[in-house]
Amino acid sequence: MGAIGSLVESDKIYKYIVFCDFDGTITVEETFVGMLQEFASESYEKVENQLIAGNLTLRDAVCRLVESIPANRHSEVVEYIKDKPIRKGFSELLIYLQRHQIPFVVVSGGLIDSVSTKLRPYLHLIEAIYAAK
Repeated sequence: MGAIGSLVESDKIYKYIVFCDFDGTITVEETFVGMLQEFASESYEKVENQLIAGNLTLRDAVCRLVESIPANRHSEVVEYIKDKPIRKGFSELLIYLQRHQIPFVVVSGGLIDSVSTKLRPYLHLIEAIYAAK
């Protein structure tokens, strides 16, 4: 199974699995929110206000913001995350889990390209990544 695989397709039975959020958990800061503020800056405040007022669901707000980023900026969006720090002790956690045969699965509301790019050095220690395409 690849790092961007699916546990659903696996016939393995696990005693334990660690599921971990990406933004602000694996990374030190909320990278997805920062990326939206950077690349959807014209829409961000308006959509945020509609969300806070209860006029938009979180799903709709995120969709609007992501859709407002021009497709020709995709590579910039992926690059944005490269210099964002990973939380101290992350690699040690992955090594510990691998030693004890406990799969590590990343879940993120962010974009798969950004998440997998940032986690590239660790992909061999990660069972699966679930994020938006």
